[in-house]
Amino acid sequence: MPLGKNFRLPLDVRPTRYDAHLAPDLKAGSFEGRMELALDLGAAKKEIVLHAIDLNLERSRARVPGKAIRVEKSTVDAESETITLTFAEELPKGQAVLDLAWTGKFSPGLRGLYRAGPTAVTQFEAADARRVFPCFDEPAFKARWKITLLQIPKDAVVISNGKIERDEPVSGAQAGERQIAFAETPLLSSYLIAMCMGDLAGSDAVTVRDIPIRTWSVPQKKHLTAFAQECAAAVLPLLEDYFGQPYAYGKLDQIGVPDFEAGAMENAGCITFREVALLLDPKTAPLAVQKRVAEVITHELAHQWFGNLVTMVWWDDLWLNEAFATWMAYKIVDAWKADWRVWMDFEVGKGAALHLDALVSSHPIRAEIKNAQEAGEAFDAITYEKGGAILRMIEGWLGEVAFRDGIRLYMKRHKEKNATADDLWAALAESSGQPILELANGWIRTTGYPLITVREHNGEVTFSQQRFFSDPTAREQGVATRWLVPIVLRFANRHGMHERRFLLADGEHTFPLDSNGAIDFIDANAGARGFYRVSYDDVWLGRLAENLAQLEPVERMSLVSDQWALLRAGKAEVRGFFKLVEGLKNE
Repeated sequence: MPLGKNFRLPLDVRPTRYDAHLAPDLKAGSFEGRMELALDLGAAKKEIVLHAIDLNLERSRARVPGKAIRVEKSTVDAESETITLTFAEELPKGQAVLDLAWTGKFSPGLRGLYRAGPTAVTQFEAADARRVFPCFDEPAFKARWKITLLQIPKDAVVISNGKIERDEPVSGAQAGERQIAFAETPLLSSYLIAMCMGDLAGSDAVTVRDIPIRTWSVPQKKHLTAFAQECAAAVLPLLEDYFGQPYAYGKLDQIGVPDFEAGAMENAGCITFREVALLLDPKTAPLAVQKRVAEVITHELAHQWFGNLVTMVWWDDLWLNEAFATWMAYKIVDAWKADWRVWMDFEVGKGAALHLDALVSSHPIRAEIKNAQEAGEAFDAITYEKGGAILRMIEGWLGEVAFRDGIRLYMKRHKEKNATADDLWAALAESSGQPILELANGWIRTTGYPLITVREHNGEVTFSQQRFFSDPTAREQGVATRWLVPIVLRFANRHGMHERRFLLADGEHTFPLDSNGAIDFIDANAGARGFYRVSYDDVWLGRLAENLAQLEPVERMSLVSDQWALLRAGKAEVRGFFKLVEGLKNE
């Protein structure tokens, strides 16, 4: 009976170590492999299921303490992309080793092992390690990987996740070829394994906190690697300090790949990039390009902790992986290059997410993922930019120290393991004492976002919320959506600037400002960290327009964005927008 495309591997068989030998033929576009795969069996097993696509299994047997057990039958299921090994007798509970040998071919596209210009490279996320290795190709099945590459041409550069331990010439009939053994990795999911081989040139290594860093490209573009070296060397220690965990992978290689589907891929210790996302000449590249490359490099380095060291259980939390790295990239680049003012660029991306999420056709950040093929299908600005903005909003409300302490607790608790989004929320709640689980899940599982309406009267301010739609005719169907909205309110009077923080849980909430004096203005989205829009009445919008110089640049951007969206949605008058724009004439 076919297993079906939504088949998930049983949890009572787990890999612990892959000792894999792979012999790629770069000219023929094919490979031979052999592997000893150590397993932990939680129960006696007559069958073991592995993932494999277009691999010809030539040898398969098992070893258990005291004897070897042959495979009686192997059954390929194309829909589930698996091969089921049926043994001549039951494998007992405990430790076992699969002895496998197989052949396969390079992939014609940009997945699995494929040709990329003068190189051959792998791309395994989400589920393409199975095109090269018979393996447990789901993120929950972390194991150590020991990789040895055979029949490598004498002049080819070869890079993988670990440091090179041995690079030896092969004597005899295969003279002129090499055998290269890489250091065993820490526990990793299969989608984070990588190999790259061929005609590459590397920058000089830079060592930062005992981690050698090198950037690679095709030889003609080696002169474009210096900026990537500078960036990685600057942000790696900043990330170590933030997470409170040392970089785990021994070395860092960054590789510009001539043909690459994604922008970049965070393979542990062996990060691959589209060339335009890594290589540039700072003498000629515009600042916007330098910012973009720095953000991509930092995004992938952030994944070395959030994604690689601590890994999602299943693809339904891939949004968190990407949203966190998106937010973290801006935070770390801002710490490195404060004069770049990258949070203004973040505000542009957030604006795109606000625009999409105001449509009736929007979707929640978190979606149910039934199989690995669906993992990347629903990913857009809502996943990345809204997801990152929600994290920034939570950090802005909790404060940087409490938020960072929660991240460090999450890292320490789940290091080299798998975790869910709820595990992260639990760590943040523990570090802050706030109801983060309820707050965060309300935002990631609910479509849209609120319009916060602000009204002040006699020293009291009233906040109300309703879902915002860009279509003036759109209405919610059924029960009105309510978010737990973390409001950071800033207001000014003759005594200076003041700040209040509170959670808006209901449709409406009123409280006294206790300002000890007449209020000059109210900003209901201090720091522009909230993922919501704000509507002020004419009086308070006018007060803001008169005090724009006291707002941060991102706050002014957010204010203009909100008023324009409200005007287009028929929820504001044009005169208020014109007054606001007039106040920006010297911007």
